[in-house]
Amino acid sequence: MDNIRNTILITLDILSINPDSVESKTMEHLIKIESVISSMFDIQQRIIKDIKTNKPSILKVVSESNIARQTVYNNPILKEYIENRIKDFSRFDISNQVERLNARISELEKQLKQMEERDVREQLMIYKMQMLEEEVNLRVKQNIELNERYNNAVRLINETPISLKTKEVNNVVNITKK
Repeated sequence: MDNIRNTILITLDILSINPDSVESKTMEHLIKIESVISSMFDIQQRIIKDIKTNKPSILKVVSESNIARQTVYNNPILKEYIENRIKDFSRFDISNQVERLNARISELEKQLKQMEERDVREQLMIYKMQMLEEEVNLRVKQNIELNERYNNAVRLINETPISLKTKEVNNVVNITKK
């Protein structure tokens, strides 16, 4: 009974319910409920234990069928039959199924992680491409502006009268060393 009460108190704590705030009638119901659930849990644990200990082997089959072990090992038909049936049993054995499913879950989790990593890399590449596209667009605009400035300078030079372009400078003083 103490175990049931402790389990109730722990569960109430997990549920953030103050045990002192629970009415006595509700507590009686909780005790009944926990008794049933604990009983089911105990039955389940026994079944799991029985399943684990109920795995066939040649030795178990020979022992329980009251056939001499030497008889089975000397008769290939008997031995092969038992081994085949043990394989059949293994395919439907819950613990083997759980192991296979756990292995499959691990495999799928690994694949999922790889896909997540791939997706992150892909998103980073998309982001980098967008940044590079923005950089290219900026460089194109700068190139256009520089071309416009260059064309304006060439136009100004072409529009400048020739006399200004070739004007001689007469005010130049020659400095010679003496």
